[in-house]
Amino acid sequence: MSQRVNFINIDNFFTDLMYQLNYDLKAKKEKPEEIVIIEIDKDSLWIIDRPDHLADVIKAISKYSKPEVIGIDILYDKFKYPLPPEISRNDYLLDCPDEIDTVKKYPDEMKLACVINDKAIVDVILATYYFFNDKFEVEFISPLKFLKNAASYSAFVNIPKDSDNVNRKALLFIENENDRKILNNERIFYSMALAVSIYAKASDIEKIDRNTIEFNRKIIKNSSKNQDYFTVYPELLGPNYQFKYIKISEIRKNINNEDYLKNTFNNKIILIGVTADEAQDLKDTPFTKFNKDDKFNGMMPGVEYHANI
Repeated sequence: MSQRVNFINIDNFFTDLMYQLNYDLKAKKEKPEEIVIIEIDKDSLWIIDRPDHLADVIKAISKYSKPEVIGIDILYDKFKYPLPPEISRNDYLLDCPDEIDTVKKYPDEMKLACVINDKAIVDVILATYYFFNDKFEVEFISPLKFLKNAASYSAFVNIPKDSDNVNRKALLFIENENDRKILNNERIFYSMALAVSIYAKASDIEKIDRNTIEFNRKIIKNSSKNQDYFTVYPELLGPNYQFKYIKISEIRKNINNEDYLKNTFNNKIILIGVTADEAQDLKDTPFTKFNKDDKFNGMMPGVEYHANI
């Protein structure tokens, strides 16, 4: 048994080394232009608990630019504050008043739902998490139902770890084999990376099974020997900050600046996520052990891992 474990560790080490050598040897490239990451750092963590302010950011971006899609790597599965007694706890989306910002009785989460409900402006993908119950069946921790109904899609944001707790792979979809009514009774559940790609390209899946995914004239092959899961090895660009990052506080300062928002977000794929240590969403990757002096001690924010996929 121990020999098998040693073999796996050695194999992982050389995989990581090849990632790092490729990163060190390649010429410094410009950051990919098609993806912009909106960063919620330590100074802006309060926004997680105030989805109405996140709604203001999304509303301004959608008003002054035309992004391809927005993926939000934050789970809104419960109300932060108790609902006023006059607000119904019904699970469907309530009718949104024209000036919801002035209606004090509406919870912050409802204001976010009313903004992302307008899919004619931009498709918004919300985060969900999967887990396996005692019967090894898939269960989901999903957004509040009216938020999920308002969004274009709810995608899982789990990132699988290898036995040494390093993230080297990406799970692209989960298949429901039990015919259980979960997550809108769908059979296939997409990851954030796959859902964002589909909505950004406005392309339907042409084929999806345990071996192959085909869409937008691309063919993706399953890298896993275990056919129960469709995983790939993402082409990680580097330790971290290999994409264009913009602090959400900067956007809030320019929330009425049409030129800034248009030039920054027009025709972009936008991912919104947390980079603060407190969120515990920093990932060990093949680069971590070689870049301990780098930002985040060489770890990668989860939102950037999705961008790499």
